Amino acid sequence: MLKKILKKLTNNLGFKLLAVLFAFAMWLVVYNIDDPSSSKNFTATVTIQNAQSISDMNKCYEVIDGTGTVSFRVTAKRSILEKLDYSDFTAIADMSLMNVSDDGTEGSVPIAISVNNYTSSVKVSGLTKYLKVSLEDLQEKQFVITADTKGKVADGFTLGDVSVSNPNVIKVSGPASVVGQISKVVATIDVSGMSVDISDNVVPVFYDEEGKTVDTTKLTLSSNTVTVSAKILSTKEVPIHFNTSGTPADTYSVVEITSDPETVQIKGSSSVLNPISSLEIPAEVLNVDGANKDITTSIDISEYLPDGVSLTKNSQATVSVTIRIEPYTTQSYNIPVSNISVNGLDDNYNLAFGQSTVNASVSGMSSDLSSLNANSIKGSIDVSSLGEGTHTVNVTLTLDADKFVQQTTTTDVTITRKSDGTTTTTPSNDDNNKTSNSESTGNNTGNGTTDTTGEGDDTKTTGDNGTNNNNSTGSDSTTNGH
Repeated sequence: MLKKILKKLTNNLGFKLLAVLFAFAMWLVVYNIDDPSSSKNFTATVTIQNAQSISDMNKCYEVIDGTGTVSFRVTAKRSILEKLDYSDFTAIADMSLMNVSDDGTEGSVPIAISVNNYTSSVKVSGLTKYLKVSLEDLQEKQFVITADTKGKVADGFTLGDVSVSNPNVIKVSGPASVVGQISKVVATIDVSGMSVDISDNVVPVFYDEEGKTVDTTKLTLSSNTVTVSAKILSTKEVPIHFNTSGTPADTYSVVEITSDPETVQIKGSSSVLNPISSLEIPAEVLNVDGANKDITTSIDISEYLPDGVSLTKNSQATVSVTIRIEPYTTQSYNIPVSNISVNGLDDNYNLAFGQSTVNASVSGMSSDLSSLNANSIKGSIDVSSLGEGTHTVNVTLTLDADKFVQQTTTTDVTITRKSDGTTTTTPSNDDNNKTSNSESTGNNTGNGTTDTTGEGDDTKTTGDNGTNNNNSTGSDSTTNGH
């Protein structure tokens, strides 16, 4: 049986082998007809490697338009080609392989294209490609960031300190032609309607000398954002109070102090502003020593602001101050002797004023003098060193020494020894032609009674030992020592 099978297999062997080869050829023809080879163009973005090699040359580069991508043709079976896209290819430009032009302004870098998938089934043509770049000197520079605001804070509040942090200095690097345009860097925060402190991250803006923005797309920045903080402070308007030091010339006085402006607006935290009712300028700032005319001067009030307080406007710092200085005027007052106290009178003596009033001249400002009233002025005399008789004594008035100057004031007084017993005397007022009566009763050695009755200006004394009539004319008033 086996022999029959082998005989059949080997019978006509050559024809059978030819048939197999023919069948394979037919399959190959059919296969190529159903899945033929095809070609397709692809575009890939060029990836740059080793860019630091350009910086090491103290240069920076910019890809010339149209060379940042590369196009190439791919040939493969249709079934494979249909599966490919741009991500299956990599285009790399190694900057360390750059060829630099003689003038150093341009460079060309070979682009290496590689296939990521189906490597053995894909054929890439057009591999000789170059990345074209322009070259420029590299410049690095640091800028202090300036803080700014936009918008208006809430009513009753004002803007305090505005600061930049994280960072407050920014470093930029890039083409010298771009870095050289930068004049300042500003970070702006919006404070519209704010009544509390605010902080925000903002993108700094670069400006040239003309205030135009500088395009930074070609620059490398040390930080893309910075933090800007703004303090929102309360405001308050307070009057300015002035004090003076020194003493004007004799018989001159400070009448008033005025300033322009009279009030100032200050700012600070509510806890600091609440207790402040005025801005006090120290007395040593305004010295009027020896002055006999008005003084006009300017002072910087910002030096005298309390800690934590500042002016809402710096233009208010300088204040014009006028000190009015005027001479004293003198006015006379008839002060009742009942307002004059007697010091130093021995208990054994009586004292009589020569008149019912003391005429006193007082100097001062008119406004102050008008507030004085003769009946309200008090004074005193000192007779501790005087004996019996009529004397002229100085009267010391009780006045505010800061407002008034008393001219020398004297009055006549008569001191007499008391008779035995207690004597009560009511002063007579000759200026008004009034009658004063006094009566004294006591026990004499002779057990007699002494009555003294004054009628008009006459005094009459009667006793057991005889009668003594004493008529005298005068304007003396009598008081008891104490």
